[in-house]
Amino acid sequence: MIKLIGVFKQKLINENNDHELVFVIDSWVFKRSAEQLVKRDYIIEIKEPRDQRSLDQNRLFWVIVEDIAKETGISKDSVYAQLIEMAGAKFDILAVKTEAIPRLKEAFRAVVELPTLERSDSDMVNVKVFYGSSKMNKKEMSELIEKTLEYADGCGLDTAFYGEQLRGFYYD
Repeated sequence: MIKLIGVFKQKLINENNDHELVFVIDSWVFKRSAEQLVKRDYIIEIKEPRDQRSLDQNRLFWVIVEDIAKETGISKDSVYAQLIEMAGAKFDILAVKTEAIPRLKEAFRAVVELPTLERSDSDMVNVKVFYGSSKMNKKEMSELIEKTLEYADGCGLDTAFYGEQLRGFYYD
């Protein structure tokens, strides 16, 4: 699914008497997504955006996470779990049955299996569950952004543009 944010500019009626809607997309993050569009049918839902800054922040953050995943060959979810742990995000430690881990991954954004300690109930495992960046305050999100940029830089990614864009969201 591709989500775009744009400003409605005009409605045109073409030679077939069909309506053509024109939106201006000025954010580079959404322009990148728009480049994926091909000529075909789409379902279009138009609604007023939430806080524009938080949408752009979130989209850009996930672009960086995807770039790190591509560069390292690690899954996007694993990269995210590493980053959120490096940022010192809030977590809980739970002892769960091994088969419950997939359900935990649906409920929590990041789940990290902890080293197994000797347990009498061998079908149990300890996991660290993180609540995710959507629950972070501005300071916590700033820390996650810094750790993400450091990690991306360590992977050889050019982080100058990302850093400028993200720090503008969180440090003004």
